[in-house]
Amino acid sequence: MAHTVDALTRLRHHPHVIAYRTCFLTSTVFTIITDYAAGGTLGAQIRTAKRRRLSSAGGTAAATAGSAPAGDASNAPAGAPADQGDDAARFAAASAAAAAAAAANPAALGDATAAVAPPFESSLLVRWASQLLSALGAVHDLRMMHRDVKPHNVFLTADLHIKLGDFGLARELSDHPSELGLSACGTPYYMSPEQVRGEAYARQADVWALGCVLFELLTLERAFAANSFSELARLITETGADGEGGRARRDALLRACAASEPAVPRALIALTMPDALLHLTASKRMTLRGAAEALAPLLEPAERDATLGTLLAG
Repeated sequence: MAHTVDALTRLRHHPHVIAYRTCFLTSTVFTIITDYAAGGTLGAQIRTAKRRRLSSAGGTAAATAGSAPAGDASNAPAGAPADQGDDAARFAAASAAAAAAAAANPAALGDATAAVAPPFESSLLVRWASQLLSALGAVHDLRMMHRDVKPHNVFLTADLHIKLGDFGLARELSDHPSELGLSACGTPYYMSPEQVRGEAYARQADVWALGCVLFELLTLERAFAANSFSELARLITETGADGEGGRARRDALLRACAASEPAVPRALIALTMPDALLHLTASKRMTLRGAAEALAPLLEPAERDATLGTLLAG
């Protein structure tokens, strides 16, 4: 775990990385102490928002197959935990039905908007996206990859500011431009096409994971969801941006975001499109600086400079 401590030590003063305090070894357990995240995680925020949406919809939809529920701590495609399975299945069914209706009949998008509209205020979404960009940019500036960017590894302060954490899979790259990651690691739902294919990968894999996280914040649905790893791998690598069911489902969910009231900024939605953070080809994927430039006009000058200044100047 020395690499984790080293990463946290080097990033301890960044405002959007969880602050490292100390570490110690007790028997065979290595413990790392960081600041307490009083606001929980983005994963918990998403789970709560899902339950709130389900409650407002009356929870009447029956469970349907083909959409994996977003469990609290699942690291592989599987069913939801026993205490969340019914709610997650009903929510997945309701969202899938609304998305399917929007895909089949775009003119009726207004009918689907209430079921899939983002539950977070636009200003909060922009803040979270900007702060995630800032944190990940700082990691990459140290020639490191996080390798496990996902909602449950993004912590929140009491006033809901981002603190990127869990650097257990982080890896430092050397100065040699050809050095890439080769180990298969990370959480499958957020793994990039190159990781799933077992190819060498670099920091663009973190960028893909960021796109998946932003999509989930906008829609409360995973960008790529399946009931088995083989199906998930097919969605990510073979269909990815252009899959028949996958593309239609994602487009419908994003159209509902764009049609919500108040509307989510289109610049934020655009980041999760297949020509941006979720580009199938790593070399063509939007950079963190490109994403920062897209979000900069949505922020007040002081917040823009404090959060995205380093990325914009890079």
